[in-house]
Amino acid sequence: MKLTEWKSLIVDDNLFFRQQMEDMLRHFGFQQIDHASNVSEAAGKVGVAVYDIVFLDLRMPGKGGHNFLQACREERRYDGMAFIVVSNESDERYISEAMKAGAIGYIVKPVLPLALQKNIGKVAEWKEQLLQLKS
Repeated sequence: MKLTEWKSLIVDDNLFFRQQMEDMLRHFGFQQIDHASNVSEAAGKVGVAVYDIVFLDLRMPGKGGHNFLQACREERRYDGMAFIVVSNESDERYISEAMKAGAIGYIVKPVLPLALQKNIGKVAEWKEQLLQLKS
């Protein structure tokens, strides 16, 4: 599957950050990019649309991104959805918790294009492995 076909969701309470991420994703070839400003909005969106990749902030007003990630990983219908945590939290504890909860990658803000590209590559490899398991 080409990046131009991937449907992505950016979940972050900061509008400027969401716009920055969208610009970078478009630069890498993404065309289907959706936004959510909080976990409740994100839950509504993933409930009706299938996303290939979700970029998720940990700290937002209301329910945090970590809880959302855990809840999605508990539901089989989200098994093909890749999560990349994008957070200001750089402590190894947060990274470890996110990965244990089911994130495919973790990027510390500010997001640099090389880090984003590397994590998109991780997701592509992960998706390829999923396809091989299904066949």
